[in-house]
Amino acid sequence: MRVSSIDTKQWSVAIIADHNYIGDLFIEDEEIQEDLIIRATNTILLQTNYGITNNLSVSVVLPYVGKWEKTSNSLRSGSSAIGDISFLVQYSILTNKSFSIILGSGMKFPTGGTQLKNKETGIIIQPSLQPGSGSNDFLFLTQVQYTFPFRKSLAIAQSFSYQLTGTSAVFAGHSSFKFGNELQSFTSIADQFVWLDKVFTPSVSLRVSHRTTNVIETIEDINSGGTWGYISPGTIVQLNPVFGLLIQADIPIYRKINGFQLVPSYVIRGGVLISI
Repeated sequence: MRVSSIDTKQWSVAIIADHNYIGDLFIEDEEIQEDLIIRATNTILLQTNYGITNNLSVSVVLPYVGKWEKTSNSLRSGSSAIGDISFLVQYSILTNKSFSIILGSGMKFPTGGTQLKNKETGIIIQPSLQPGSGSNDFLFLTQVQYTFPFRKSLAIAQSFSYQLTGTSAVFAGHSSFKFGNELQSFTSIADQFVWLDKVFTPSVSLRVSHRTTNVIETIEDINSGGTWGYISPGTIVQLNPVFGLLIQADIPIYRKINGFQLVPSYVIRGGVLISI
């Protein structure tokens, strides 16, 4: 979910395609050089934002999620459907020439499928391939941004987000399932320059994510959760006052997971940003 301040009665829309290739096997912090299984998640996010006042805005995120998995013996399974919808309220508690502070909170609702079946076998697909989580989750975030006085286009920002997950009563064949809570930190720096009458905003971010273990029917899943670190270069190209383009990548630089897991190899995303 993109965090930003929006002027009164202004609409913004972001349509973002996200490809997450999950092909690295790890035991704790050691990579296993085996191609036993690969997985990918392709997501199309539609985020709409509306500025109620100059300080208060609301956002709604609707994802369409496609997941697939292939084993070394070429067996393939997957699903694609609407995912969980999120609603967020953001409030700017401080905005001046140098500093801005945004606080936000919201909910993620269980609108995504949790009982989808393999079309060939009729067997319920495993939890990692379901498009939804089946739970009501609470979302919290904060962002502090500083603009350098010697160059007004250069800014550094620090964001934190926390997702407190609920428990799904029925999920992928289990009587209860709870995904781990997740804390994320984003440290980013961005600048702006004009080239060929277009405004470019290149940026680089350090994202650190820590997720607690999943709980399956009151049993802790020791092969879930951990800590990940990514470096994320990207840029926004503002074509005109209405349309912009986004391209970004997540490259893993640190992975220490619990037990034995398949983890992301890279993430690529691109999108269209619209301001009305």
